[in-house]
Amino acid sequence: MSDNKVLIIKAGTKIPGITEHGDYEDWIMARGALAPSSAIVATVQAGAVLPQPASLRAAIITGSAAMVTDDADWIKDCTHWLRQALDAHLPILGICFGHQLLAHALGAPVDYNPMGAEVGTVLVQNLGNAGEDPLFATLPPEFHAHASHQQVVLSPPRDSVVLATTAMDDCSAFVYQGRAWGIQFHPEFDAAKTRHYIDRHRALLEQQHMNVATTLAACQDHPYQHEVLRRFIARVMSETV
Repeated sequence: MSDNKVLIIKAGTKIPGITEHGDYEDWIMARGALAPSSAIVATVQAGAVLPQPASLRAAIITGSAAMVTDDADWIKDCTHWLRQALDAHLPILGICFGHQLLAHALGAPVDYNPMGAEVGTVLVQNLGNAGEDPLFATLPPEFHAHASHQQVVLSPPRDSVVLATTAMDDCSAFVYQGRAWGIQFHPEFDAAKTRHYIDRHRALLEQQHMNVATTLAACQDHPYQHEVLRRFIARVMSETV
């Protein structure tokens, strides 16, 4: 049954080498204080059929090793479903790949970041509009979060508001019509998991002339890194559906 539950659209799986329990969906539920009984997980790469948006409380789209520009059939299907969900005013949170897919569904361009891959603990800088946003309002002007991605939203969706940037990304977070949020960073990650992603992308980072040892040493957990996820889940679980 999907009635009044939070749908987690599982768009990918963790990388090999991470031995910690669970996968994206488990980390999202744990970090966001979402009870498993209040969630349903749809593994879209395996062909899962997504439920009707009207039967759901909200949707969260996970990260993925896939690229939005791959244009695979399951990505096309998810894009079509997201447009239906947006029309139905379903609350949505897109994380990393999910952030990009949400922007793509809204007609925004997504492609490889001209500045290169952004992997590790990054400094997120909130813009002035963030102070009025229900997910970002309690955050400081700057906070650290974990990231691992090669593609970005090149320009924000029409009628959206950019909430945050990083040194490598001018659209690190956006909100669309007060109901759908995209965040490029990973609020479900911790430093231990992020170090695996740094190691995974070591050759790519070295090609970008990044000091991998320094990046690993700077990978630390900080306050506020999970706050956006927690506030989204608290908000949708408190709403009357």
